[in-house]
Amino acid sequence: MNPQDPLALLRPLQLPETDFSWPLAPGWWLLAALLCIASLVAIATLYRYYQRRAVLRRAKIELQRLANQWTDRTRSNDAVIAINALIKATALHYQKDRTIARLSDTKWQSWLQRTTAPKYRSNCKFEFASQMYIGNNDQLWSNREATLQDCECWLAGHKGHHYA
Repeated sequence: MNPQDPLALLRPLQLPETDFSWPLAPGWWLLAALLCIASLVAIATLYRYYQRRAVLRRAKIELQRLANQWTDRTRSNDAVIAINALIKATALHYQKDRTIARLSDTKWQSWLQRTTAPKYRSNCKFEFASQMYIGNNDQLWSNREATLQDCECWLAGHKGHHYA
């Protein structure tokens, strides 16, 4: 028997040499190309989505401006007419069929109701669509909050899609 430590006789472990040099293996090039393509597709999709919703963003800003200007009863009829024109112009931008330009009163009201997002639909009445033709400033003023809320809900629930 040998009194020496047998572990001392072992040579240290040697790892194989790693070669991280170029060129990379074809699988890595393929993965890099796929990542680049996926990134470009994602960027293009996000850009199209952003562009498609530009009219909605501008309409929300304009609705807020009109709400800030609607400060008294005497301007109610003018304010509701301007809000209606804003909503109709926004809808026309996304509508392929231009028949909504002729819609008024209950037909316009039902179209707005139908195109409102389902989660907002139960809260929206769009009564301004029929009340603005009456010209009763007191009635329009008393429904001011409902009118603004209905229009905000229609714009918020709108996804920028074209309707058939």
